Amino acid sequence: MIRLLVISILITLFIWIFNNYSSKNKIPLSHKLNSVLKVIFIVLVSIGIILILPRFGFNPLALVQKFLPLIGML
Repeated sequence: MIRLLVISILITLFIWIFNNYSSKNKIPLSHKLNSVLKVIFIVLVSIGIILILPRFGFNPLALVQKFLPLIGML
Protein backbone atom coordinates (compact mmCIF):
# COMPACT_ATOMS: atom_id res chain seq x y z
CA MET A 1 0.00 0.00 0.00
CA ILE A 2 2.78 2.39 0.90
CA ARG A 3 4.62 1.51 -2.31
CA LEU A 4 1.58 2.42 -4.39
CA LEU A 5 1.26 5.67 -2.49
CA VAL A 6 4.90 6.57 -3.06
CA ILE A 7 4.59 5.73 -6.76
CA SER A 8 1.48 7.90 -7.10
CA ILE A 9 3.17 10.79 -5.25
CA LEU A 10 6.16 10.52 -7.59
CA ILE A 11 3.92 10.50 -10.67
CA THR A 12 2.10 13.58 -9.39
CA LEU A 13 5.43 15.26 -8.66
CA PHE A 14 6.70 14.54 -12.18
CA ILE A 15 3.51 15.98 -13.67
CA TRP A 16 4.00 19.01 -11.47
CA ILE A 17 7.63 19.46 -12.63
CA PHE A 18 6.67 18.89 -16.29
CA ASN A 19 3.92 21.48 -15.91
CA ASN A 20 6.48 23.91 -14.52
CA TYR A 21 9.07 23.58 -17.29
CA SER A 22 6.80 23.10 -20.29
CA SER A 23 5.20 26.52 -19.99
CA LYS A 24 6.48 29.29 -22.24
CA ASN A 25 5.84 32.09 -19.78
CA LYS A 26 7.49 31.74 -16.41
CA ILE A 27 4.85 32.50 -13.80
CA PRO A 28 5.01 31.02 -10.29
CA LEU A 29 4.20 27.35 -10.08
CA SER A 30 1.40 27.84 -7.58
CA HIS A 31 -0.46 30.15 -10.01
CA LYS A 32 -0.37 27.91 -13.04
CA LEU A 33 -0.71 24.52 -11.36
CA ASN A 34 -4.05 22.92 -11.92
CA SER A 35 -6.19 23.03 -8.78
CA VAL A 36 -7.17 19.37 -9.19
CA LEU A 37 -3.48 18.42 -9.22
CA LYS A 38 -2.97 20.41 -6.00
CA VAL A 39 -5.81 18.55 -4.29
CA ILE A 40 -4.52 15.16 -5.47
CA PHE A 41 -1.02 15.95 -4.20
CA ILE A 42 -2.29 17.13 -0.79
CA VAL A 43 -4.53 14.05 -0.41
CA LEU A 44 -1.69 11.68 -1.34
CA VAL A 45 0.72 13.32 1.08
CA SER A 46 -1.84 13.25 3.91
CA ILE A 47 -2.62 9.56 3.26
CA GLY A 48 1.12 8.88 3.29
CA ILE A 49 1.49 10.60 6.64
CA ILE A 50 -1.45 8.63 8.07
CA LEU A 51 0.07 5.36 6.84
CA ILE A 52 3.59 6.12 8.14
CA LEU A 53 2.66 7.42 11.62
CA PRO A 54 1.67 3.98 13.07
CA ARG A 55 5.19 2.74 12.34
CA PHE A 56 6.47 5.37 14.78
CA GLY A 57 3.97 4.42 17.50
CA PHE A 58 1.32 7.07 16.87
CA ASN A 59 -2.03 5.83 15.55
CA PRO A 60 -4.11 8.72 14.17
CA LEU A 61 -7.15 6.51 13.58
CA ALA A 62 -7.31 5.61 17.27
CA LEU A 63 -7.31 9.32 18.05
CA VAL A 64 -10.26 9.85 15.71
CA GLN A 65 -12.13 6.98 17.37
CA LYS A 66 -11.63 8.60 20.77
CA PHE A 67 -12.86 12.03 19.66
CA LEU A 68 -15.93 10.94 17.65
CA PRO A 69 -18.10 10.33 20.75
CA LEU A 70 -17.10 13.74 22.06
CA ILE A 71 -18.27 15.39 18.85
CA GLY A 72 -21.61 13.63 19.24
CA MET A 73 -22.04 15.19 22.67
CA LEU A 74 -21.88 18.69 21.20
